[in-house]
Amino acid sequence: MPSSYCQTVLQHLVANYGRMYHEPTGRFRHPYIVPGAGYEHCLWDWDTFFASRAIQFAIFPYESFPIEENYAWDWHRRMLADFVRARPLFYGDYYPLLANSADYDVWAAFQMNRPDLGEGMLLAFRRKDAPFISADFRMQGLDPAAEYELQDADTGKTWKQTGNELRERGLRVELAKAPESRLVFYRRIP
Repeated sequence: MPSSYCQTVLQHLVANYGRMYHEPTGRFRHPYIVPGAGYEHCLWDWDTFFASRAIQFAIFPYESFPIEENYAWDWHRRMLADFVRARPLFYGDYYPLLANSADYDVWAAFQMNRPDLGEGMLLAFRRKDAPFISADFRMQGLDPAAEYELQDADTGKTWKQTGNELRERGLRVELAKAPESRLVFYRRIP
């Protein structure tokens, strides 16, 4: 990374540390910082700051980080496409599907739901010491009478389930190895 960029970021952090540093509160168990100037209490600004830098790097890598000849460009494009598809869903309803825990022997999962778009996603993580290979996640905020088309972002596999099935029985996620994650998109079928 160019040294002038690092110096600029460091100068910003030092100059604005007092407004950006926050003690743990609510679900946050550790102190955190938010780099925004006028938005120092807005965590989305933190996400936007780093996401925009990540996308910038993904699209225009710096010359100081040469890309290997056998770089996995197909994987890279898929990850970028998933990011672009998921991004609007973060402006909807957030549902933690499991109790909040930082332990390595449990799963973590959340759902983002956009009722206005009839779309959403579930993201599940099997942490490194989690013994169970599958879990059923009861989806929230779905229309029980509607039918939904779901798509596994990794395999591209699609299937249909009713809102009632997803709410009552749940969405089964199987992850054979740990750590591993699964991203499932869904949309209401008109």
